[in-house]
Amino acid sequence: MKKARQARGPALGVAQWGSGKIMHLDFNSEWQVIGPNSNKFKTQLGIIARNGHKVPLTYVEWIDMPENILKDIWKEVKDNTDAPDAYKSHCLRNIGKLWKNWKSRLKCDHYNNKTYVERIAFTPPRVVAEQWRTLVAYWGTEEAKATAEKNKTNRAQVSSVHRTGRTSFAIKREQMKKKGKKTDRISVFIETRSKPDGSIADPESVEIISQFHERLSQIPKEQQTEAVRDQVFTEVMGPDGHGYVRTYGHGPSPADLLRENSRLNYELVKEELSRLQSNYDDLQCKYTDLQRKYDEMYSFMQRYFDGFAAEIHTSASEQGSDASSTQHLQHVDADAETDDDL
Repeated sequence: MKKARQARGPALGVAQWGSGKIMHLDFNSEWQVIGPNSNKFKTQLGIIARNGHKVPLTYVEWIDMPENILKDIWKEVKDNTDAPDAYKSHCLRNIGKLWKNWKSRLKCDHYNNKTYVERIAFTPPRVVAEQWRTLVAYWGTEEAKATAEKNKTNRAQVSSVHRTGRTSFAIKREQMKKKGKKTDRISVFIETRSKPDGSIADPESVEIISQFHERLSQIPKEQQTEAVRDQVFTEVMGPDGHGYVRTYGHGPSPADLLRENSRLNYELVKEELSRLQSNYDDLQCKYTDLQRKYDEMYSFMQRYFDGFAAEIHTSASEQGSDASSTQHLQHVDADAETDDDL
């Protein structure tokens, strides 16, 4: 008889966490953690999110979490890593998603399909007993049931599931970049739905990718920029949901991506303006040089023509003087001949 596979136990925290040793973190342009410590750090954030003494489960939404708790979470991250302050909002948002996933997992494993007595009789491991009772009471309300039904409907619409496992989308993007692959949303979608042999994992993904290719076939290759391909992705998949950008994973929200795209567009425009300014400066230098040469040539020609005119004037004067002398001599000779005749 085949032995059942043992479930993976709770994740172990980072050994150096709390020891005073600082963990170095690398980030991409969307403030997602990448590099050799990314998985360790993600695991540690998950441990924080599941610690009910640090992050209570008794709040309905992450937005309801008190400021002092968020402040303590960020302080713990700052005390153990070299994360800059600019990462704070992204970090807290990530922990919020992990916290929400933890609540969802608890409900799925220890609440659904159980009686009230069974729910109350057993407190799941790593959960504060008082917080569990509060959760059970809330999940039994009509408000919570309506929210659960809505979420169930939304999940049913998700037909294509990625195959990245514990590899985050941020890491997957970095791997694709190093291999020289495109990292637009269509390319990442295809990469994360492909098996090792290159085939697509499920029929739903095959259909979606087919729609991508069909729309892209109508656009010339040279016009298929990252922005254009991302637009095609949105046309096929529809707009992103609240607070989540597909193919980016935990981290950036639609607003973050919009700001980043705006920043990149600004940088591109700035770079283009710099290039045009450089071209203008080059043309200005060439114009100045040509103007200088023109002025030199004009001055030379002016001197030449002035000298030439002076020579003509002198020559004309000399010729006029010679003509006068000749006429005078002719008159003298004529007078002399007249005297001889007399």
